[in-house]
Formats: sequence, C-alpha cells, structure tokens
Amino acid sequence: MAVTCSINRKLVPVKAMYFVYIGGLVSLFPSLPVYLAYLGLSVTQIGLIRGAEPLLDFIVSPIWGYLADTYSAHKLIMIINIIGVGVFFSGMLLVPGVSSPTTNNLTNASGIYIPTTPQPDAFEADTMTIFVVSMMLIGLGQCCNAAVVPIQDANTMEIVKGDDAKQSYGRQRLWGSAGGIIFSVSVGLLLDWYAKQHVSFLHEYLPAFVIFGCLILLTLIPASQTYFPPHTPNETYFKNMGRVLKKPRISMFLLVMCTFGFSYGQDSFKYLFLDDELQSDHLTRALCPAFNCIGEIFFMWNSKWIIKKVGYERVFYATLVAWATRFIVYSVIVNPWLILPVEVLHGICFGLLWPNVTTFCNEVAPPGMAATLQAIAFALYAGLSEAVGTMFGGFFYDSYGPRNLFRCMAAINVTMLAIYVTFNHFYQEPEQSEDDGKENKAYLAPEQQKREEIM
Repeated sequence: MAVTCSINRKLVPVKAMYFVYIGGLVSLFPSLPVYLAYLGLSVTQIGLIRGAEPLLDFIVSPIWGYLADTYSAHKLIMIINIIGVGVFFSGMLLVPGVSSPTTNNLTNASGIYIPTTPQPDAFEADTMTIFVVSMMLIGLGQCCNAAVVPIQDANTMEIVKGDDAKQSYGRQRLWGSAGGIIFSVSVGLLLDWYAKQHVSFLHEYLPAFVIFGCLILLTLIPASQTYFPPHTPNETYFKNMGRVLKKPRISMFLLVMCTFGFSYGQDSFKYLFLDDELQSDHLTRALCPAFNCIGEIFFMWNSKWIIKKVGYERVFYATLVAWATRFIVYSVIVNPWLILPVEVLHGICFGLLWPNVTTFCNEVAPPGMAATLQAIAFALYAGLSEAVGTMFGGFFYDSYGPRNLFRCMAAINVTMLAIYVTFNHFYQEPEQSEDDGKENKAYLAPEQQKREEIM
C-alpha cells in the first residue's frame, strides 16, 4: 500500500524562517555579555545595556504591531526589521576594545623600579565611548528584533487556524528550538576551538558574529516567501482594543504574563550562580539552553493537543508551577550538573506557554488586531516585567545571595498561582453579546465550553 505524504507549502517558509532566525540569535546573544566585558565595560555598564533591551521591547513592540495591523504591512515591516537586526548587531563586531590604563614606569639613578600611578581619565573616557556606542547598536538592534517574532507568530497562527493538530502553531515554532539546539552547541564548540588557535585576526568571538550574520541573511529568503493571509485593517482600532483590555479576564492574563516575565528576568543570575557559587565548567552552562530547547520541542509539538484538552487557563497554572519548581531546585542544588534535568521544564515555561499565549490572543482579539494584542503580551512578558525582574534580581542577588533570590521567586509564583486560581473560581463572566461569544469561549476549558453550549 502506497504511503502518501502531504506537505503544506505555505508552512515551509515559516518553519525555515524560525529555524534560521532563532538559530542566528542564539549564535550570538549568549556571547554578548561576555563580549561586552571583553571590550572593557564594567558589570554595571553591561547590566544597564541588558536592562535597556527589555524596556525597549516594551516600548516598541506594540508600536510595530499597531503599524502592521493598521497599514496591513506585516511582511514589509518584518523584512525591514530582519535587515535591521543583522546590521546593528553585526556592527558590534567593529566596536574597538577599550585601551588599558597606561603606566609610565620609571627607574631612578640606582636602577630601582618605580611604578607610577595609572592615568585613569583617558581610560574612563574610552570606556564611556564604548558604552554609548554599544548601547546605541544593541538598542537599535533590539528595537528591530521586537517586531520580527511577534509578527511572524501572529501570522503563523492565522495560517494554521482551523487546521488539525498536524498543522498547529507549536509544530511550526519548534523549528526555532531545533535551530537553537544545533547552533548554540555548534557555535559554543567552535568558539572554544577558535580561541585555542591563538588567531590574532580580530578576536575569539569572530565565529559567533560570522555565523550570526550568515543566518540573518539566510532568514531573508524564507521571510520573503512567507504567505500572509489577506488582512483588513480594523477601523475602530483604539475603541476595540480598549474594550478588550478592560475585560477582567484579560487584565488577569496580562498580570500573569508579567509574573512570567519577572521570572524570566532571573535567567542571567542562574548562570552567575552556576559560575560563582557552584563553580561549574563552561560545558554545563552551554548545555542549559540545549536542555531548554529539548523541552521546548516536545511541548511545542504537542501544544495544540494539550491546550485543547486542558484549556488556556490550566496551561497558565502549569507554567506557574513549573517556574516555582525550577526556582526551588535552583535554591537547593550543590552539584551544578543537577540543574540540567530541571531545565527541561523550560518546555512548559516557554514551549507550551507561548503557543498558548499566541492562540489565546488570536482568539480574543477583535478582527484585524491579533498582532497588536500579541505584541502587548510580548511587550509585558519580554519587556517591562523582564526589565523590572532583572533589576530586582541584581539588587536581591547582591544583598541576600542567589539562593534567597530563587526562594523569593518561587514564593512569588506560588502566590500568583493562588490568586489566579481563586479569581477563576469565583469570577463569573458577565453576559456578552453574540459578537463576544467567541472571545468568551477562548478563556474556557473544553468542559466549561460544553456547559456554556448546553445552557
């Protein structure tokens, strides 16, 4: 009996774009903080740059969503911003490293060595120049990056809407996780090898920039071939968006998204904890994102089936539990290798969460405004709350130590879980018009939807 294989040609460019674009980002982004230190910036300066990135996401992501939805220019905006990501982040390769402070060592008439005081002014001036240039390049690159994934996510959801599980959003997005596994490990190994060659051309981070640039260029091919369904701009944009945002269940959803972003803001401190307190090797830290992606692939592959079975809100419950579990384990481990099994829970924290968020936003948004609502959720998750979480984590880490930071974050997630469960138990959705019926059902688990239909 012949076996036929059906390929949805509309989704081939989508898969390819996720694979090369996310692969390009993970080729460079994990090395950026270390590269900034290599250029001569202080930890405080690096923290300011890293903290500014999510704040920029919070500001510009809704703007890109508004422009795309208002002018039906989704593909054009996405392609322009992909080019911007490549140009601005690659520009960091040309930023010169800061020169070390000079010491004009002298010897007296007896030949005795007399060290002189370094001249700090020129050194500080160079450092400030490097800081400003790096902040501008990374900031502009992040402004462009804030448009690409939300627009592509919303478009992917439009393409697969109504299809069976074989064409779910998660099964497209998991190709980004696959690219993350392949290129994060490959670039890490290549950087180690390149550094051992003692090559004098530029610096040891050159392979990361080269691979990043090549993959971003390759992204333009599937991006230009991606199908965007016909889009009708929403004529009552602000009225409809205001009507959606004032709904109590959406307000609670956005508060939960802030909790997730606040939790994700502690990710950098996980690596500091591994390095400072657990004395882990480079391989352990490099395997953390690989294990993250392994979990992502499993849950993204099965996301549509899971969401259909349990409903949107129970997926949010599971995500809060997963974050609390991760932080509890972080706070008690003494062997750095024990962090790897719990990193698979990132499959729930992002691999299941983000398809759930994307589907949720696509269901509840007024016609023609899905990209905007998703951009707002993205801005809160990867923008404002992550920035606040990073600043809070840095202060708490310095003042009370990493283990107490992780215990505090576990308590925050458990508290948010209790609040969210209580809200959903007691809150009753008010009677809606027929036009709002679809939005109402988007919040309900399958058994709740059946009860509504019977009534």
